[in-house]
Amino acid sequence: MDTPDTTRLRAWVQNWKVVGPELERLRHQKIRNASTPESIQLFDLAFKAALRNTPPRISSGLVEFQRLLRKLPRK
Repeated sequence: MDTPDTTRLRAWVQNWKVVGPELERLRHQKIRNASTPESIQLFDLAFKAALRNTPPRISSGLVEFQRLLRKLPRK
């Protein structure tokens, strides 16, 4: 005998079996129909906004990572 939660879960899984492939098809269609110049322009604007809102780092974090690794016990 299924509980109400199990019944809902089974319905949810069945729904995704039907809807999932259709969503994947729509995603692929959207990618195929995307305008490359428009996408480049949008990414350029996002990149410039990120540069404007995030100060450049002094280092890549590699030196800090190596410092942390030195603290780990060696085998």
